[in-house]
Amino acid sequence: MNTHQKLLFINLLIFICIYTKSIGATPTPTITWEIEKDSSNLSFLHRAEDLSALAPTRESVHDQYLRLFTPPQKNDGKSREKNNEYQNHIKALERIVTDHSKTDWNNDTNQYRSTYATSCDNYVTSAFCQKITLKISNPPYKYCSWMIDDKEAIYDSCDQHTVTIPIDKNIAVTVQPLNDLNKKIETSVRVDGKVILALGDSFASGEGNPDRPTMHYDDLPKEGSGYNFFLSHEEKPNDSFDGPLWLNRTCHRSLLSYQFKVALRYAAEHPKERVVFASFSCTGAEIISGLLQPQEMFPYTENGVPKWSEDEMSKFKISESKMSQLDQAMRFLCGDLIEEKKANGNKRIVCKDDSKFRKPDLILLSIGGNDAGFTPLILDTYSPIARIFFNITLPVPDVLKTVMRVFGAYQSPEQATTIVNTQLSELYENLNDELEGRGLIKNGQPNKIIQTNYPNLVKNCNQDWNKNGNYRFFNKTNPEFYSLGARGANFFVDLEIGTRSLKKLFENEIDMSISYDESKELTELIEKLQNVIDKNKSELGWEVVKLNNWEIRKHGICALDENKTAQETFRFPYREMDGDNTPIWKSDFKPSDWFFYLPERKRWFNTIDDSVMKLATRRCPEHWQIPKSLMSEETKLICAEMLMGAIHPDLAYHTRIADEVYKKAEDILAKTPNRLD
Repeated sequence: MNTHQKLLFINLLIFICIYTKSIGATPTPTITWEIEKDSSNLSFLHRAEDLSALAPTRESVHDQYLRLFTPPQKNDGKSREKNNEYQNHIKALERIVTDHSKTDWNNDTNQYRSTYATSCDNYVTSAFCQKITLKISNPPYKYCSWMIDDKEAIYDSCDQHTVTIPIDKNIAVTVQPLNDLNKKIETSVRVDGKVILALGDSFASGEGNPDRPTMHYDDLPKEGSGYNFFLSHEEKPNDSFDGPLWLNRTCHRSLLSYQFKVALRYAAEHPKERVVFASFSCTGAEIISGLLQPQEMFPYTENGVPKWSEDEMSKFKISESKMSQLDQAMRFLCGDLIEEKKANGNKRIVCKDDSKFRKPDLILLSIGGNDAGFTPLILDTYSPIARIFFNITLPVPDVLKTVMRVFGAYQSPEQATTIVNTQLSELYENLNDELEGRGLIKNGQPNKIIQTNYPNLVKNCNQDWNKNGNYRFFNKTNPEFYSLGARGANFFVDLEIGTRSLKKLFENEIDMSISYDESKELTELIEKLQNVIDKNKSELGWEVVKLNNWEIRKHGICALDENKTAQETFRFPYREMDGDNTPIWKSDFKPSDWFFYLPERKRWFNTIDDSVMKLATRRCPEHWQIPKSLMSEETKLICAEMLMGAIHPDLAYHTRIADEVYKKAEDILAKTPNRLD
């Protein structure tokens, strides 16, 4: 045997010895971790089942919407009642908004239950803590001593142990089998967190898209229905049974908004990260009155509005109880606050101790439209007018004026244009400075703000939909487009006119729709608003996201459904009279024939009819604006609540824009460095 052969033989013997020893040896125990099976990695939702029911799985948000809400004949032939995934989705939405105790939201206080100061020991579902299960492969014994960081040891099964730990921190884990305390299995575990902050107005809150829309009935007579017009409700002590259900009714905040959809998708696609999500978006918010300072008008106030508690005001020496969205964000993110006075004399809340401040990794934002009077201006084009002689028209006083108060003071097209051209850019700069001043962003660091631009929802309104136009006395119209004005007229006649004879006289003479001239004027204004927002990318470094113009034009508020006339596209249930105490529905079109969130509906924006169908409550008295002298301002606001969803995006739009925002969000969050202890 030569030298080379000897070396090969020796190596072979060594290999055999090592291999034989490894077969007989007991593998070294190792510790791994995973999210506890019943817990969610999205801070807002405590239950894993809620996250799995709502979040898209290996698909886009919009694809999930199309798959779940497509009518039965186009969805594998399954009825909605038999489609388990659809049922789970709908039931989860209702379960969440009727039982806030399983979320991080406290509906009684209009605040989040936990903050960055909340201890994981005292509140295991704290937003900034994650419940995980530690597991030992090849456990050395049946029972072990588990020591997490420097806390007192706990005796538990060696197989696994469940514990709640803070995010962004390396946690030491020491395990000792009880039959041999000299043996130790040691490791370090860490759950990285991503903190997403959502701010903005009604286009961000999900206005017009309640988590459960109003429930209507086909067989209830007008008497006892709670209304003097087309809607059919069963009378109950309050409207919580079949009225619309919101995640937060005060702000008309919904789980169906694009901001929630982005967080849901990110949590589902990053199951080993803790996604801390807090939304403060609110219908009616402006940059000044809303984000920087406390908001004045809310859609609903019976549950109170966001305020500091007396203990918080005393502890942090805060002088004003009402809170802006940025105040609410600071309360959530910082455990040691202080009120400071700015150079201009205004006060703001900042974090006193940076070590107790968890700054956001991403800020989702939609704001500025109300500052320019965007929503009131469009609503005004829908305000009813009546034909009094030939084509001479006069405005009809209506409740939309009350709705406009929530979205800000009405501005004429000329006034709105002036605001957009001369004031809006400065307002955005002030907002950026305030975000920086409060430490939510830092100059010179990578951008963390994604602002959504406003869509031109009236771009496709290129014909006169109505017999009359709000801006002119004479108008020629294609008869095909009468329906939007004439159909909606019944609704407003019932509200505004108390006698039957007058009702018949004016029934088909009221126009509440948008004309071509109005569309053209609004388009010019919206494009100016869009241009100002687009500049925030170059001037402020924000990401700005919007859908393509062709897509919005295809799905604008005047879009006709495929192979349907305008009358078919915009029809909705109207009860003309009761016969033998049984409702008679116009054209035999019943409430059960009108579906919410229907993908086949081409328009991605709510008409007034859509808003009423989704948001109607039973809080308004019969002939509820007559006499106005007997109705308080608060009651008017409550009654107007059902109209606030008009001209706002519906679920289809929110899911589409969510996917576009998500692309940018993933890029920003991927570049966010993991925080060190």
